[in-house]
This record gives sequence, structure tokens and C-alpha cells, in this order.
Amino acid sequence: MLTNPQGSLPALIEPTHGRFVVFDPKRKSLINDEFPFLIKIDDIPMREWIDICAPFFPQGSPQFRTRHALRQIRHLNFCREQLKLPLSKTVRLTLANQANDKTLKVDLPVSKSTPMYGKWPRAETADSQIFDNNIGYLRLSSMDEEAERAIHEWMPKFRDTDGLVIDVRDNGGGSRRPLLDIASWLIEKTDPPRIANIAKYRLWERLNKNHLEARFMVRADDPLWTADEKKVITAFAKKFKPEWQPDQSKFSDWHYLLLTPNKPSRPYTYNKPVVILQNSKCFSATDIFLGALKGWKPNITLMGTPSGGGSARSIRHKISKTITVRCASMASFQPNGRLYDGNGIAPDVLVHPEPSSFLHDSQDNQLEAALKFIQSQ
Repeated sequence: MLTNPQGSLPALIEPTHGRFVVFDPKRKSLINDEFPFLIKIDDIPMREWIDICAPFFPQGSPQFRTRHALRQIRHLNFCREQLKLPLSKTVRLTLANQANDKTLKVDLPVSKSTPMYGKWPRAETADSQIFDNNIGYLRLSSMDEEAERAIHEWMPKFRDTDGLVIDVRDNGGGSRRPLLDIASWLIEKTDPPRIANIAKYRLWERLNKNHLEARFMVRADDPLWTADEKKVITAFAKKFKPEWQPDQSKFSDWHYLLLTPNKPSRPYTYNKPVVILQNSKCFSATDIFLGALKGWKPNITLMGTPSGGGSARSIRHKISKTITVRCASMASFQPNGRLYDGNGIAPDVLVHPEPSSFLHDSQDNQLEAALKFIQSQ
């Protein structure tokens, strides 16, 4: 029987450059400035800690699995039990320097409370604004009504800026409305409709034929499509090659999400350079946001690290009085034919965060890279 003994890791861990940064939960400092990277806990390599956590979260992309494993490792004594380690009152961290040629061992007291990640960058340190170099910054920390309000408030203000950074890092998803909103500011009236997402839902008696309408997706034969939209869908369907073909007897017909001009009409089109900042904590509706905008227009560049990868429209199932599970109800594909689940969206420009970027009052090297990129265009 699994138990959940008290005792947590007194630090937070984030991946970068294929390594793991470890820092104070209050984000005031690294555990050690000269040795920022964590390579072992209790003399056990990090890979073993990550592997022991694998049964406790769903399958997914490598970045998705790593992120969830690091969250699970916070429950230190629980993970120690799985590794058959003693439940000591202290924890030994083995750290490495930047060059990875020296190590340092640090013993810390085990924490009674579980440290929290929260969303990063914090709202108070990353509000939407116009920087002194006349580059706009739109922070969308979630895909919800707050994001819609931010888009409606700030896009008119960005009209005369020289470029725009849209920051969706740590955005775990929500609604697809913010995608439709931001696309309406980026699309020209003469642009053809853009296919943003293709999906089928699992046939099941509890799901009706409009199951994907909540995701703004309908079948190709829907009477509401315009002639231009039907033309784009027909041409796309002839060339579309999904990496996995859902069983026709078990799945619905294909459904489409399109970005279309004049829905709604905006007073101007933003055609200056746009950089979208992303990371592995982007998930669900944010994956769709990234996948829809990737490769769409030459002025749009995705920057950061690969997103988590998830677009399954999960449904809750209660299988007992105490156990509820969530299962995928649709197979969702990117325009290039790859599944969202298990892949995520790769950035056009890979920029890893530096160790200090996870701390308050420190330089955000990914944002700095985005600003420099825009200024170079």
C-alpha cells in the first residue's frame, strides 16, 4: 500500500539546457550561485528520481513528463519510499557548476510544507506594457476572460509600436477564445482562412454530435462555412496526413478550427514583428494557440522551449465513490499532421532560460532575446 509520509524538498527545480536548476522556493536565490545545477538527491542521480515518478502521471512528451516528475519530487519522503531510501530529516543535494567539472554537496533540512511553483513570470513583475524601446509586451498567464480583457485593452495601444512580444510562458490553457481574439488582430482582410486545428472525437453514447463545438470545431460539411472556408478545408483535406489515423468505426468525422478574416473586424492589422514566448508549461488551449500561429505569417516567431503538448478534451469518469479519472475524448492534430499530445509545439528559435531567470529581480534572458530579435528585424 502506498503511503504519503510528510516531508518535502526544501527547494524548487526547473529544467534548462538539459539540466536542472535548483533554487529557494521564495525565488530569492539559487541554492548555490557557483553550483546552480542539481545532479543528485540523496546521492541518487536525477534520472532515477524522474523515472521513479513515471507511474504517477500520464504519458506525454518528454518535456511534459520531466515537468510533472519535478513537481512530484517535491514530495520528497513519498519518493524516498519508492526508492527504498531512509526518511531522514535532512536531504543531500549534489550540485554541479556551469562547466560541469566540479560538484558540491549540500545538506538541507527537509521541509514540513510543500514548496509551490506558481506561474512564472509573476503577474506583478510582468504586466502588459509598452517598453521604452517602443516594443509592446502582452502577458497572457492563462487562457480565460482575463486574457480576453488584456487583448481587448492592449492591442489598440500597440498600434504604433515597432514590435510585439506575446508571453504565454507557464500558461496551462483554458479557452480558445484568446486565440481567436489575437488572430483577429494579426490577420489581413485579404488573407485566406487559416486551419488551426484538426480533430476527431471518440464515439460514445454520452457524447453528442456537437461535442467539439466548445472547442470552436465543426465538421467539413457544416452549412455555416463560407465558400472560401469550404475551399480551404477541401484543399487541406486532400493533403492532410495525420501521424496516426483514428479508427473510423470508433471516431467521428474530421472537425476543423479556422482563423478567418473579419471575425471580428479590427480597426487595424498588426503586421510588425511578433515574438511569442513559450515553455514546457504551456498546455491544452495554449498548445493550440502556439500550433495555430506557428508558421502562419513571416512576421510571427515562436521563441523559448517546447510546449507541454496536450489537446484531448478530457472527460471525468467516476469509477467508485472515491476514485475519479479523466480520459481523453478526442484525437487532436496540428496542421502539419502531428498530434498535440505527446509532441507539443517546438519554438522557431530555441532559447533556454538561464539559471538566475527563475528568481525575482533578475534578468529575464528569454524576454531580452525576444526584444533583441525584434530590434534586429
